[in-house]
Amino acid sequence: MAHAASEGFPALSIQQPAADLILAGAKRTEYRSRRTSFAGNVLIHASKRINRAAMENKAKLLKRLGCKGVRGAIVGMVDIVNCEKRGPDDFRYRLRNPVHFRKPIPLKGQVGFFRVPTRLLAGTPAAQAKPGRFAHERRALAAGAGR
Repeated sequence: MAHAASEGFPALSIQQPAADLILAGAKRTEYRSRRTSFAGNVLIHASKRINRAAMENKAKLLKRLGCKGVRGAIVGMVDIVNCEKRGPDDFRYRLRNPVHFRKPIPLKGQVGFFRVPTRLLAGTPAAQAKPGRFAHERRALAAGAGR
């Protein structure tokens, strides 16, 4: 396995339709009120809450892309490649390489980044992927490798 089971795989909850649009490659940024030093693979959790205005606004695009609107589940993963400050409490996460899971994994989400037990990811592309890390985790790994 590509990562330690005790750590879990990082995940981020995102409301629909944004989760589907990210995994379809139609949305390459996610806006948040907090900066992150996270980089690499992160699971996308489609939260139970839905942005109804966005659903109505994007209805034709969602239908054309075949988006299902699954909620309350891990639905895929994406790379966070960068975080840019746009203003006070306004940050843009740049996203690349979306992977939509064939079968959603029902799971309660959390606010901010959270860890998903790796045992739940068996049979998904995440089971073979290297999880992303925060800057302090990357520094600790680099310091340990230098010993």
